Amino acid sequence: MKVTGNVPHLLPKLDRPTTDGQDLKASWHDGQLEVNRPAADLLEISHEARQLADEAVKHHEAYRYDSLPAKPHGAPDDYIPIEALMRRFEPETFHQLQEALKQNAAEGLSILLKFAKKIPQNPEWLSTYRSEMEQNKNR
Repeated sequence: MKVTGNVPHLLPKLDRPTTDGQDLKASWHDGQLEVNRPAADLLEISHEARQLADEAVKHHEAYRYDSLPAKPHGAPDDYIPIEALMRRFEPETFHQLQEALKQNAAEGLSILLKFAKKIPQNPEWLSTYRSEMEQNKNR
């Protein structure tokens, strides 16, 4: 916000005594008061203030997730992580997911959601995965 010079303000004007020494009764009249200030940016701060602000702000590296949690809170006992299905049935997409999560979480989430939408059309993935896990447990 900048303040410019000669900004008129509506302030009452007070009558003053005349030059012949007689006092006049004071009365209010509408008038304008000119403000003669140079234009100034009220948001400008000094170099020292910028340094103080920079020192006051703590910079932390953002958290990155290289993989998803094994099981969400409250998930059923036979929960199958989408990441595991992707690794087994679409390894190339899984690799893309891992790379995307390192670079941009939003892109990784997009890849994950696209894969999740494919699961209902491929119910054999779930049955195959479960049977393979059962076979691995029995070994």
